[in-house]
Amino acid sequence: MHDGATLVVPDGSRILDEADLGGGPSVAATLIRFLGLLVAGVVACPICWELGMEQRPFHIPSVSGMPAQTIMVPYLPDPAFYLGLGLLFLPPAIYLVRGLCLARPGRLRDLARRARDRWRARLPVVSALAEAPEDNWIRVRGQVVAGAGFTSASGRANVVLAAYLGCVGGILNRGGRARVGWELHGVDFDLALESGEHATVRVDHATLLERPARFPASLATQRPLVSRRLDRAERGRRDQVASVYDERVLAPGDWVEVIGLVRREVDPAVEAGPRGVRLRSLLVSTASRRVLIAPAG
Repeated sequence: MHDGATLVVPDGSRILDEADLGGGPSVAATLIRFLGLLVAGVVACPICWELGMEQRPFHIPSVSGMPAQTIMVPYLPDPAFYLGLGLLFLPPAIYLVRGLCLARPGRLRDLARRARDRWRARLPVVSALAEAPEDNWIRVRGQVVAGAGFTSASGRANVVLAAYLGCVGGILNRGGRARVGWELHGVDFDLALESGEHATVRVDHATLLERPARFPASLATQRPLVSRRLDRAERGRRDQVASVYDERVLAPGDWVEVIGLVRREVDPAVEAGPRGVRLRSLLVSTASRRVLIAPAG
């Protein structure tokens, strides 16, 4: 979660996906800082133009018997003009870019992934897995089969996926600003399709299709489901506490939809097919695209 501290690490599970959902400066504080930089730019811009102003001669020819004369007129050189514009717009622009990209470096990448995930969610549901070509992305619907699982933070046993919403913050306001986040833990599990076929879902790099993008303010008003202290030696800083406010789990018997890449491997425990080959179907991720999981209700 924050500075590498996870909310909960259930025995037997591994972290599949996590995200920092904020908890830094408030929107009001961000706007005040932005407006302050904008005002500073508005002040610096005319000062730059005034300091960069120069004088140059302007010749007025003789008109209607009036003698010709030369006067000095002020003018603003192009470098000073563009420097003033830079002083006006550059500070707030840098602040916005820094807040979007540097303070939360994965924000833009997460937005792009969400857009691509929504596009992949439009794939039609495949009913017969055996007919799906290998190395194709497909969407299947099935029921989680009982197998090796783990115990979630709230004590529910034999779950295969557990999603947590929580925060990491200081004890008695001595550990710095609290930050909220989301984590997904899980293990590989088998899926029984409506056609009677079975597939193994490899959850490496998997994520929930409708994973949270923000922390609901209403959760912060309720008692945490579970909390644990992060000692000074573990954190390398002031004492911290990690709290979980919401838990959603996936257990045997639950119906889910999975979008993954079809792979097949030889497995002696599987019944032989028409050609006598014992192949197990797998749904896996790639380096750039993750397995998507969505509860089917």
